[in-house]
Amino acid sequence: MKSSQNGKIPYDNDTIYRQQSRKSVGRGTNGITFSGSSKLLALLVCVLLIFNIILGIVVFSGSGKNNKPVVSNSVYNIYGGDIDVSAVVSKALPSTVLVHAGLKKSLTTVTYDDFFNNMVEKGSGVILKDEKEQGIAYILTCYHVIRPDVNEIYVVLNSSYKPIKATRVYSSVAYDIAVIKIEDEEYKNENIIAHPCEIADSCSVSFGDNVVAIGNPMGKGFSVTDGVVSVPSELISVSNSSYLQRVIRISSPINAGNSGGGLFNAKGQYLGMVAVKSGDTSSASIDCIAYAIPGTFACNMAFNIIDNSAILKPVVGAEFENSGGMQEARIIGDKTILVDKVVVSSVKEGTPAYAAGIKENDRLLRFSYDGKTVEVVNKYTFEDHVFAMRVGTKVTFIIERDGSVIEKIFTIEKTERINI
Repeated sequence: MKSSQNGKIPYDNDTIYRQQSRKSVGRGTNGITFSGSSKLLALLVCVLLIFNIILGIVVFSGSGKNNKPVVSNSVYNIYGGDIDVSAVVSKALPSTVLVHAGLKKSLTTVTYDDFFNNMVEKGSGVILKDEKEQGIAYILTCYHVIRPDVNEIYVVLNSSYKPIKATRVYSSVAYDIAVIKIEDEEYKNENIIAHPCEIADSCSVSFGDNVVAIGNPMGKGFSVTDGVVSVPSELISVSNSSYLQRVIRISSPINAGNSGGGLFNAKGQYLGMVAVKSGDTSSASIDCIAYAIPGTFACNMAFNIIDNSAILKPVVGAEFENSGGMQEARIIGDKTILVDKVVVSSVKEGTPAYAAGIKENDRLLRFSYDGKTVEVVNKYTFEDHVFAMRVGTKVTFIIERDGSVIEKIFTIEKTERINI
């Protein structure tokens, strides 16, 4: 939230009234009575005023010489700090695309008008990886946007007016995640600003964090809404699906066509994939209750798909659960968030976890792999990262057992294919 004009909060222009001293020692101009202490105070105010004027001139002239902008005051947003939505959009929009699928009529080529008027499914997507010189880009979107029964998929890049035909790489109905690929000269066009998004760690999202959703509501083109994180993590049931979905609940207004689009944090980093909004038959509408699939999970699965043209989950052999009780406050990155106490609920014999000596009721504090160290926030934290691991990846668990903190190391030896 930004301040009003000239960097002033709204009440800066109001007149400030002060009580006058009742001790009279003489009369000043216009019949105003001054006391001795009042004269001293008035002199001090004058000196400070002159000093501030001189200081202001020096600072202003100095900032001009160094080409440093003058930063105005701003009002602090109680939900998650100050956020410049336009700056977030400037950074994130080039990674957002429009995704439409399923032609209503037989066409040999699809024009810009056809893209909006003659396609069945309308959604969004985010560029995760590209090979600019070859005109190739991999795009993350929702399964339900490009479901198998729609016959054609087209993408429009930010600032472009050319629909680009896309192909499916792989998708999962259970996780509502899909990866599509484009290969076209338009992506190499130097006048088109398009590139992969910067990815945040969605595991450390917390109540009240500012978020910005960029998508394609109602299939009418790029659009921006902002809000906050209402609930960092929850499970919901989705209509027309037998699977529970783990999501971040947000207050950003979301509508049909936003699906597959990006949810970005205050730094313009990808935080999640917008997937669904709340609604029921007993109400005309439900406002500001929408959901996004956690970005760390979605991106790790998407890169897994890009690498394997399938979903290959590393076999670890340990399951986790929240042990209940009070959450703990822990500093993660640049903020303090509440974390659950996460313990090992089971260990399967013959697996890397079992061989490493990991036991039931061990508390998992953090883990590391490929040079990354991840603080455990809830029972899903490891699941969010496991799809980023490959055969040969060395994983280190830092666990607490009987009051002692110990280290357990194992190596991923095999993967299993996920077909849901």
